[in-house]
Amino acid sequence: MTVKEGRCVHKGAFRALASALLAESGSWAGTGSHTLAGTSDEGSPVPERSQRGTYTRIADALRLRLTEEPDQSVLPSEAALMREYGVARTTVRRALRALAAQGLVEAVPGVGWRVRTGGDTPSPLVDRVRSLLVGEGFAVGDAFYSEAALCGRYDISRTTVRRALAQLEGEGLLEAVHGKGRIVKALPPEAGTP
Repeated sequence: MTVKEGRCVHKGAFRALASALLAESGSWAGTGSHTLAGTSDEGSPVPERSQRGTYTRIADALRLRLTEEPDQSVLPSEAALMREYGVARTTVRRALRALAAQGLVEAVPGVGWRVRTGGDTPSPLVDRVRSLLVGEGFAVGDAFYSEAALCGRYDISRTTVRRALAQLEGEGLLEAVHGKGRIVKALPPEAGTP
């Protein structure tokens, strides 16, 4: 079957055409963004496609990392793992869920994925941000850190930061001012008020 403009292509014919393009150029449409071996151009640690699935290979690599670094309490963020392995977020999440099903890690809101050890757990983001109000000498009326600054500081998503800030706004500690960011409205009770 030949491929002509405006006609439907049978699945088998499309696969044959795609295979021919891959064989000629080594990548889809010659962009070079994906190689035949299944690695990114940056040379991700996942060397090739697997019958078991890429997520299982990432889960194996993370499991090995946990055994080699026993003092590690929090895994890198999903975004950092995406960059490290050169895969999509869903692939990273499947790998992390596989580890969670084995009882090795758990998702903690505001913290990320942490290693299950039975020891102290990292505090949720809202507690860490609340401690910034006290620990860094903010006063009522001061401008608070931007969402982007908090994302960079804790290496977490903007959505997680927004949830924590919204909770602090609900507690009356911060106030969002349009065009200016967030302003410290009150200090936490343990800090005392000026």
